[in-house]
Amino acid sequence: MEVAAGITQGISTLLHFMFWDITCCTRCANKQPGSQKGQETHGRFVGFTFDVGHVLAFLALTEDTRKVIKPSVL
Repeated sequence: MEVAAGITQGISTLLHFMFWDITCCTRCANKQPGSQKGQETHGRFVGFTFDVGHVLAFLALTEDTRKVIKPSVL
């Protein structure tokens, strides 16, 4: 991205979690942020998504449903 567009991407989010770290993420119904404020679920950090949110948005495997979700904040 830096060579193509001259934009230097920040990598500070890479330092937050290591693979399989325990996380806590907000669960929203119908993909509407704020629709269920205060409802959080525990999960595991499994990587980054490139099609949702900022450049390094997170992927989390939830412990209750065993599904990978794409929260913007962990």
